[in-house]
Amino acid sequence: MTSQYVAFFQHFTDAVAIFDLEGSILYMNPIFQGLFHANEWDRMALLRVIDPMLEAVKNGESVPSYRTGDKNI
Repeated sequence: MTSQYVAFFQHFTDAVAIFDLEGSILYMNPIFQGLFHANEWDRMALLRVIDPMLEAVKNGESVPSYRTGDKNI
């Protein structure tokens, strides 16, 4: 990821993570890190949400928004 994108996402007030097609996290902004750093259970729960989205992308489908609390992802 280029430094211009890192600088952009570093200052986002929303959680941002960028994944590769295998589900590995390539980048997490500070807000995302704050939400999902607590323990391995949080990471596993996150992957249960991300896996269907990654499969959709691999199949050339659009990724639907995901609702958590009162915000769309």
